[in-house]
Amino acid sequence: MMISIYRFLAYLMVLAVVFQASVIAFAVFGLRNWVIVDGGALEGGSLRGEPAYTGQIGFLLHQKNGEIVIPLIAILLLICSFFTAVRRGVIWTAALAATVAVQIYLGTFPIGLPVLGILHGIGALAIFAFALITATRPRLIFTARHAAPTRRNKADTATFGSGSENAT
Repeated sequence: MMISIYRFLAYLMVLAVVFQASVIAFAVFGLRNWVIVDGGALEGGSLRGEPAYTGQIGFLLHQKNGEIVIPLIAILLLICSFFTAVRRGVIWTAALAATVAVQIYLGTFPIGLPVLGILHGIGALAIFAFALITATRPRLIFTARHAAPTRRNKADTATFGSGSENAT
């Protein structure tokens, strides 16, 4: 049961990162279209108040998803990892939570260092990768433990026995 919740939260994190990338692309593409095609002018107050262009809501969705939803999923996943028997599950989810914390810092860093956007993009890919690894690890471990015996394993068992009989 806990492994199912663990995997659900990890896949939910993957979807949250995909949503995050989608809404920021929506916002930037809308802004580009507004400026180039419609002749809009971007000023300090342009992004506040009534939407000036299609896609402007993407900035708000990106911010709220990144500051509330993704950290909440990361915390719940970390808590859940303590109650599952996934090998190195706590380590992977701790790495995921730490990457989320760095990502929030990069996203809310005071304006003036636009180059941090590059690190912010790399951080998003790292969160996606950690979440995907976290989601697939329980299945891989379960499959490895419950895999059907191979021909070699069957031959070894047939030749040497199951190992449960007493040697005299």
